[in-house]
Parts: sequence; structure tokens; C-alpha cells
Amino acid sequence: MSYITAERAANLLGVSRATLYAYVSRRGIRSIPVEGTRQRLYWESDVLNARRPKGRPQRSTEFQLPESSVSLVDAGALYYRGELAVDLAEKATFEDVIDLLCKMPVGHAASYRPIKLPPMAQAIIGTMGSSSGLERAIATLTLIEADNPRAFDLSASGMATSGAEAIRTFAAILLRQDSLGKGPLHEIVAQSMGLADGWADLIRRLLILSADNGLEPGTLAVRSMAALGISPYRCITGGLIVMGGRQSAATRSEEIRRFIDDIDKQNVKDVILRRLRHDGRIPGFSSTLYPQGDPRGAALLAVISQRFRADPAFRPLLEAVTFVTSELGVKPNLALFAHFISKRVMPHQRDTLFVLGRSAGWIAHAIERYCAGEQSRPPALYTGPLPHDNNGEADARPR
Repeated sequence: MSYITAERAANLLGVSRATLYAYVSRRGIRSIPVEGTRQRLYWESDVLNARRPKGRPQRSTEFQLPESSVSLVDAGALYYRGELAVDLAEKATFEDVIDLLCKMPVGHAASYRPIKLPPMAQAIIGTMGSSSGLERAIATLTLIEADNPRAFDLSASGMATSGAEAIRTFAAILLRQDSLGKGPLHEIVAQSMGLADGWADLIRRLLILSADNGLEPGTLAVRSMAALGISPYRCITGGLIVMGGRQSAATRSEEIRRFIDDIDKQNVKDVILRRLRHDGRIPGFSSTLYPQGDPRGAALLAVISQRFRADPAFRPLLEAVTFVTSELGVKPNLALFAHFISKRVMPHQRDTLFVLGRSAGWIAHAIERYCAGEQSRPPALYTGPLPHDNNGEADARPR
């Protein structure tokens, strides 16, 4: 940023010079006199700030919003490449959705190349004791990448291939398995945990509905890394690191886990009323992105209500949903069901099924961003001290 003339400042603001002079005091536009004249120069950053209400920073017209064709949230619905996510959850496998998101032919991700963790990764995981699946994945995925020559093919098809392998490798780490054979992931997870067929279908639906949801922080981080030529293994690692941040969804996840633990052990109505007295919120309900109700949560609720209503394990969940919906008019979101299902499937690492599903979207975004072939560097509006020359005077040269 630099100092600009009054004419330039007035043009940027779309106002007359008289109004510009008023803005100097009303909107905090800093200016300096031009020696030997009656003119003044204006700090461009302040002028840009004044273009927005209450002095909020104005976006540079040279910086375009990120473009993506992976997913769309519109009119309360979520679409993957133009197809309704809830419809895909009815009929597709998770591998089908990976192919759709990565723009590959159906059956590509279902080639089921056997996964075998290299000895070094197995040894590291063996020393991590009770660490979560996400922590084990962060510690080992880059080592596993180095053992896979296909990981360094950054063509669209190459990234889709190694991306599918990275997702299955991630699943093996979560399941504490040194290898992963053939078969759809939802069946492998259910079989590994000794669950019935009905659970396998529920896991399949959850993985699909978790696959993507626009440009959330983890996805933005993955896209930034992918632009520099990072492999799918490292993209998943980066997404996992961001999701563990203090200001990420991890805090909300912990609240939802505590809520689920409470309704499992205590009177459901008492738990809800206690939460309302505490801060007026019920974890796992409502969504800023879906103000009329999260369609992913509604889809899972419909299946659970139909197939698991008689299952005692689901009784507290259904009772809580019925009470909150009828009394408060607030609908459950995907996170509530993701944590509830994951608690039953993987009791000691309850966020992992959602993140396993989300890794599919990360790979798709990585491919899209890297293949775009451009690196973006968003401009910043400087708000620090103004520059001075060697004599301590403000540099008044217009640029």
C-alpha cells in the first residue's frame, strides 16, 4: 500500500472530494500534506477500509474467490458434482463417491489394491499405545507415502489412484490393522468391529454424507498445500492437523461427545434441561450452513428411525432428538449422528468415521487445486504503522 492523491481516493470511494474530506475524520482516513502545496495525500489502505460499513476491510478486486466444482450447498441441499448427496447415500458405495468427486470412472477406487503398512510405520504405531487413530495417521502417513512410488504421480489420474490408496491406508491405521484386503470400506469396518449387516449400511451412509461440505477450514488448508504439489498422503495429514486445532470443530466435537455420554447414562430430559440452563444450546443440533435443517442429519435420522428404533443402543438418541425437535423446534445435524455411530463402532476414537469420509473430499479438492496450475496469494490490507523515510518523516510520495 502507498499514499494516493485526493482524486484517486475519491474515485475509489465513489464520492466527491468534499465527502472525502469529511471521511478523513468520520472514517479514520489518514493523510499527510504535500510540501509547498495545499494538497494532501491519503493512505490507500484506509481508503479501502472506508469503502465498507464500519471500516471493515474491502476485498481487492484483483483477488477472486476460490472456485470449486466438487460440492455445492444450495437451498438447504448438499450436492456432489451436481448429484444430491442424500440420493448417493441411498444407492452408492463410498468408493463410488470417491470416483465421482475425483472425476474418475466408476470402479476406479474399487480396484481394491491390497494395503500393507511398511515395517517402520507398523513399528511407530506399535509404540503409540492408546493414541487416537488420527494421531497415529498424522505420525505415519508421510512415511507410508515414501514407500509408495505411485504417490509421486501428480497427474489427475495419478492423484486419484494414490488418493484412493491413501484413504484405505488411513482406514487401516484407524482399525489398527497392518494390512487391508479387498472389499468396500464400510464392510471392512463393520467386519473388523464384529458388527451386523445393518451397521455396515449405516457406516456406508455416514462415510458418503461426510465426504465434503464446501470450503471448510480443513479443505481450504488441503487446497493451499495441494497447489504446491503435495501428495494425497500429505494432504490428508494436513487436513487432520487442521481439524485438531483449538479453534476448529474439535471443541464442538468434544461437547457433542459429552452430551452423548450423558444421555447414554442419565435421564435424557434431565440432561437436555441441564444443558439449556447452562448455556441455552444443545450440542449436535442446528446448523449455520443449513438454517432449515441439515439434510445429512435428516437422512441418517430417517434410516435409524426405520431400522434401529427397537435397538436399545439407539433409544437415548431417538428420545433426545424427539424431545429437542418437538419442544425447541431445532433439528439434529450430521455431527450428532456421526459421533453417536462412531461411539458404537470405535468407542475410543469417536471422530474417526466422519474424518475417514471427509478424506475423500480432501483428495478431490487436492486434485482440483493442483491441476488448476495456479498459485494464489491473497492480498492483505496493511493496518500497521505507516512507513517513514530516513528522517523519521512519513513518506509522502504518491505511487
